[in-house]
Amino acid sequence: MLALSSESAVLAAIAVAKRVEVDAYMLGSAGLIRALEDAAARGAGVTVRLCADPYRSDGLARANARLAERLRADGIDARLVPEEHAKTVRADGATFYDDCNWRASDDDTILRDDVPGDPGVATTKGAALELERRLLAGAERGDRIDVETESFGNGPISGALARAARAGACVRLLVDARELRRNARERAAISAMRRAGVVVRATDATEKFAVTDAGLWLGSANATYGAFDQSDWGTLAATAARSRCSAAFERRWSEAEEAPGVRVGAREDGLARNV
Repeated sequence: MLALSSESAVLAAIAVAKRVEVDAYMLGSAGLIRALEDAAARGAGVTVRLCADPYRSDGLARANARLAERLRADGIDARLVPEEHAKTVRADGATFYDDCNWRASDDDTILRDDVPGDPGVATTKGAALELERRLLAGAERGDRIDVETESFGNGPISGALARAARAGACVRLLVDARELRRNARERAAISAMRRAGVVVRATDATEKFAVTDAGLWLGSANATYGAFDQSDWGTLAATAARSRCSAAFERRWSEAEEAPGVRVGAREDGLARNV
């Protein structure tokens, strides 16, 4: 069963676990890194898999390599793995899922699952995004759809959002401003969303979820095309986190700005003022 959790709960589980396994695009929490080192020091078996080829980031690749070297020096089985994008920590029988990168803040949504190999959790990007697309496809006229993603591009999620907006759903999309500024293809995809009636804003820190009148999708997969076989997770069985995600979306939406570098038409201006 999936339940809402927290970084403090993850650290507490690691502190008593005999076996800890981490799969991560990167590790942004110094507290988590220290907890892994402490676990290894007391004799727990600890393995860490970090992304070997972060998207368009040689700096992050070097940082992951340095961290892996540090962890190995502390007795941890740490390796770099291609196309590693999931954010999971397994501590004995419990698995913790983070939708971001174990950031040192309370902004991430973390789930705990005590069911090994839970069939309700997809473990590749393609399967995770299919669950999200399925949720969005059920939207009807008048329904509200709120989606957050770090990166955005043409693909199954953009298609589902455009169809929902054209069908009369109220669709809001929140994207990461930093990625949008440096990616012309993403700006083009966002412009297409606006032409379809999707209202778009950008901020400097986003999660990865979709909240609709029917439910919640939560995961680590960005709403982009390609790399569908990469390690990612996603689930629809996350109702405990729905209110948290809705509140986080509203807070970030109120602080966000018009997406930089994207042309705004009269229709989108009017929609933005009404949401």
